[in-house]
Amino acid sequence: MTISRRAVFSRLLQGLGLSLVVNQRGVFAQPAGEEPARNESGPLTARVSRPYDAETPVREFTSYLTPNHRFFVRSHFGPPAAELIAEANWKLRVGGLIEHPLEFTLKDLKQFERVTITAVVQCSGNGRAFHRPKVPGVQWERGAVGNAQWTGVRLRDVLAKAGLRPNAKHVQLQGADRHVVASVPLFTRSIPLE
Repeated sequence: MTISRRAVFSRLLQGLGLSLVVNQRGVFAQPAGEEPARNESGPLTARVSRPYDAETPVREFTSYLTPNHRFFVRSHFGPPAAELIAEANWKLRVGGLIEHPLEFTLKDLKQFERVTITAVVQCSGNGRAFHRPKVPGVQWERGAVGNAQWTGVRLRDVLAKAGLRPNAKHVQLQGADRHVVASVPLFTRSIPLE
């Protein structure tokens, strides 16, 4: 039996798309004041210009790790305000079914053990352009995926410090990005503690 390169690559991407972790270098956010490349001749293919959403052209997947400048960009509301993510102002709030509601600065988080892993991040809408009937949302083809080394602290260590209660079942995550219209709900993601 002969398997085409396309089939092998497709299966590889499907297999790699099982992991989701926290990004080491903030490759999803552009530095304040910098505009990302927004044309098909560059390393990314823009799918939406405002907020900026761009995917990695499949031809760019030539190495095991996806370089930062070739990593897809997914933005629900655009980058957070620069003052919110400045190191002096940045905060991580932990609340809910815990013993001690906490607020961490970046300096606080740097006191935890740093861990580096290699893993894939894939937008859940990757491949949406091929759905029939067509579904709403960013019309991603195959490039809303990337493999990188991610460094950060373990979520379990942060939750342990806050005193996670035994009846807690999920962790709900929200980013610092905000829609300009207050009636639009925030983008929230929930993951099971298991």
